[in-house]
Amino acid sequence: MELRQIRYFLALSETLNFTRAAERCNVTQPTLTLSIKKLEEELGGSLIHRERNRTHLTQLGQMVLPFLEQVYESSDAARAIASDLNRGARIPLSLGVSDAVEKSHLLQPIREVRSVAEGLELHVEGGSDLNLVERLLDGDLNLAIVDASVATEPRLRCHTLYTEEMVVILQETDPLAGQEMLSLQDVLDRHWVGLLHSPVHQDFAMSAAARNADWSIRHRATRPVEAQVLVLSDLGLTLGGDHEPLIPGLTFCPLAEPLLTRSIVVAEVRGRQSSSAAVTLTRLLRAQSYLPRRRYAPDNLDTVA
Repeated sequence: MELRQIRYFLALSETLNFTRAAERCNVTQPTLTLSIKKLEEELGGSLIHRERNRTHLTQLGQMVLPFLEQVYESSDAARAIASDLNRGARIPLSLGVSDAVEKSHLLQPIREVRSVAEGLELHVEGGSDLNLVERLLDGDLNLAIVDASVATEPRLRCHTLYTEEMVVILQETDPLAGQEMLSLQDVLDRHWVGLLHSPVHQDFAMSAAARNADWSIRHRATRPVEAQVLVLSDLGLTLGGDHEPLIPGLTFCPLAEPLLTRSIVVAEVRGRQSSSAAVTLTRLLRAQSYLPRRRYAPDNLDTVA
């Protein structure tokens, strides 16, 4: 199997037209057709089904497409790394980081990337998860570390860094703060700060509403840090992850039920060429262990990967 065969197939899977795919790859249509045929022979079945006015991928074509995309994109990344190293060029890297992510997780990976990428020019931005995903898709960011629930666009490839348990965030002076575990009944009579565009907050609201018809979210925020400010301003309680950085004056307590979780991922756009710095940083972030901040962690919990 040759990379050019994979490139031709990927172009054909997007255009579903042999003539346009050949033009995109800057080859003749017979050359592209022959390469696709050889690829089919190697894979043992038809990849493309031709009809008069409708060309589409076969079942085999649909199954192998994501694997061939990964092979080709990995090759592109390898070429980018070699090019960057050979040229000693500047390596700009724009990274978006959700407010819900503890920034200390970035320290060691960034140090290691800097040690191998002399031309690194790093730009780190915060923001709401939804905004960071939009900027990633628009090309303003190379990578984004966000809540997996908002990174659902098919063009995105996401690598899970860790999954955290959702906890109740409240003031340190709150009467509930001293409890080891909170029941849903403990918080139903309290005002609540919801996070817009957060499915896990919506799930919590539905669970609470099912137990008390009068329960509702009183206040709303776009970003976790804004929700914490409202909590610190005596406007209510909010929900956050047990890795989430807290404003001084706040603490958190676990919920007995419902058990809600949130996965944090590093996201990139499929098919977009990655620099050596982006590839290396992604790998280092994925390889890192993520310890929970929660004080109530079981004694046998050593790491959260």
